[in-house]
Amino acid sequence: MDTPEFKNAYASVLKSFVESQEEQYLMEAAEMGREMVRAGVPPEDIAEIHEEALRRLAEKSADTTPLEFVQRSSSPLMEMLMAYGLAFREREDERKRAVEALCDSEEKVRSLFEQSMDAIYVHGTDGKNITANRAWLDLFGYTRDELPGLDSRLDIYAEPHDRDDFLRRIAETGHVEDEVRFKKKDGAVMDCVRNVVARKDEHGNVVAYQGVIHDITALKRGERELWRLSEFRETVIDNANVWLDVLDAEANVVVWNKAAEKISGYSAGEVVGHGKIWEWLYPDEDYRKQIEEKAAGIIEGDVVEGLETTVRTKGGEYRTISWHSRNLTDEKGQSIGSLALGRDITEQKKAQEELRESEQKYRSLFERSLDAIALADVNGTLLDANPAYLKMYGHGVEDIGRVNVTQFYDRQSEREDVIRQLREEGAVVGEVRQRKRDGTVMDCFRASVPVNDDAGNLVAIQSVIRDITDSKRAQTELVESREELRRLAQRMEKAREEERTNLARELHDTAGQAITAVKLDVSHIKKRLEQGQAPTPEELAALNDLLDQTADDVRRISSELRPGVLDDIGLDGAIEWQIDELRNRTALDCTVSLPSEGSQLDDARRTTLFRVFQELLTNVVRHSEARSVHVTLESAASVVTLTVADDGCGVDMEKLDDSSSIGIIGMRERLRPHGGELHYDSAPGRGTTARVVMPMG
Repeated sequence: MDTPEFKNAYASVLKSFVESQEEQYLMEAAEMGREMVRAGVPPEDIAEIHEEALRRLAEKSADTTPLEFVQRSSSPLMEMLMAYGLAFREREDERKRAVEALCDSEEKVRSLFEQSMDAIYVHGTDGKNITANRAWLDLFGYTRDELPGLDSRLDIYAEPHDRDDFLRRIAETGHVEDEVRFKKKDGAVMDCVRNVVARKDEHGNVVAYQGVIHDITALKRGERELWRLSEFRETVIDNANVWLDVLDAEANVVVWNKAAEKISGYSAGEVVGHGKIWEWLYPDEDYRKQIEEKAAGIIEGDVVEGLETTVRTKGGEYRTISWHSRNLTDEKGQSIGSLALGRDITEQKKAQEELRESEQKYRSLFERSLDAIALADVNGTLLDANPAYLKMYGHGVEDIGRVNVTQFYDRQSEREDVIRQLREEGAVVGEVRQRKRDGTVMDCFRASVPVNDDAGNLVAIQSVIRDITDSKRAQTELVESREELRRLAQRMEKAREEERTNLARELHDTAGQAITAVKLDVSHIKKRLEQGQAPTPEELAALNDLLDQTADDVRRISSELRPGVLDDIGLDGAIEWQIDELRNRTALDCTVSLPSEGSQLDDARRTTLFRVFQELLTNVVRHSEARSVHVTLESAASVVTLTVADDGCGVDMEKLDDSSSIGIIGMRERLRPHGGELHYDSAPGRGTTARVVMPMG
């Protein structure tokens, strides 16, 4: 008798009895019932408690009424209260047993709820406070801890307006059964069948929605694929420009379109209905087994994208085919075959290989671009920038998001002009003056494009900027050197013509005459042989000498055009050879100092340095009036230094730097592509020293 309801009823009855014993003797069940109602005892329980109390009192009263028994009792109040208390306690025990039974039943329901393979859920009318079983959680990809924060309209429905349509329909009928598209946690959209009922309280108000969901995505996909296949067969397959074939579950050909006939050389009549085509297309057994394994995997459900195979056509030609394949399923999801699309990429493969090689050459340039790239919003806030941009303007990564690019403009109004031009023309390309963080002004070439939102509003500006300050300076120097280059070109053309004339003369005067003489001697010997006379030893010796002289002339001319020793014995040996030639042709006292180890230059640099060396020796012979010349070749660190020093008349340095010194300009232009430099040290009366510095590359 320790329940709150009983204690409240007991206290109320005791208070009334003390106030008026007479009234308490006459209390009937209705009064006790009113007290229990006021104490919160459910009305349906009061009648049963009253009947039980009277039964207990009757058992004690024998031949009197329960009320008379209570009045004669020495403790009437306690008798009555005990009777009602026992009745109330028994009722409470029954209620507890009922509650326990209900809990047991709910536990069984909960177990079925959790173990069901169907996705079951309950949520409030606002789409929140979702309760779901394990199947639902697995289907949508959420954990139980994430359920309280979900909103079905935003997080579950693929199209939020479907939620509004659902609420309208269930309000009308209290039950909705239809197909709908839901989305998983990862954003994947799925087709589902749902069955939902509205749960109401005792007043008939909807308090929640309970539903069951089945994922029919695969079924819908199968339906769509069957429809597509039908459409393909009727309107597309035979006219497709790609190889298309359909196989059954045993890899027998079912469909073979015209493109497949054209590429393979086999007609549909030859291949449909069996699987022999694979032996024809892939005659190599090991290779064919690999293809068959792939085909079996596709029928089992594998999807192939861009698989390349080499097939042998009916005409014996080998072609490379790029395949896109997947399986076909029936309405139960069972695989019934496969569909394959093949594109002949034989020619494209060649082009792709050439493109790949080209991309490899320039990939590093694109990945490590030195151009400054930045993204700023319309207000000028720097949103993102690459290292080249930050380095150019003198900022760090921490400045991104804090710096306003308006401060970079030499004129503040230029930023507004850029925005206006972007909105009107869609791009801004041209030169602009920009200011670095330290205030340094630089000339830049800029290309800017707009970044718009979905509504077409300008939200940001992306720019690629290159510092052309040095280029602008170089333009001035270029204008000044243009005249020098023009004169150099004229001299080079004149030199080429002279070289051609000299070469023609050399060939005519030496090799040409020698060959003619050889021909005459050979004709003379031929006639003697025809007359049965053998050539004399003197004739053969003369012919041999003539041939030797001709070979020497050809070697000499060839060496002047391209010294073979440069390829045979390297730069060091070629320099020694050239010095020997100079000794033989002139009275100069020539000395040479070479490094203990050969210089490490590539072919282009080696040839350039040797040609400049020849030009320097030519200048010594023609202009210096020297008696001796000393040549030094040194290799140190990453450069090779060639020094040619004579004891001649020398020359004024201003004349050496004069633009009319075409020979010197030519040598410097020859060295420039390789990063080489030519320096002179000379004065009238004390000789000239020329020093060539060539990087090793």
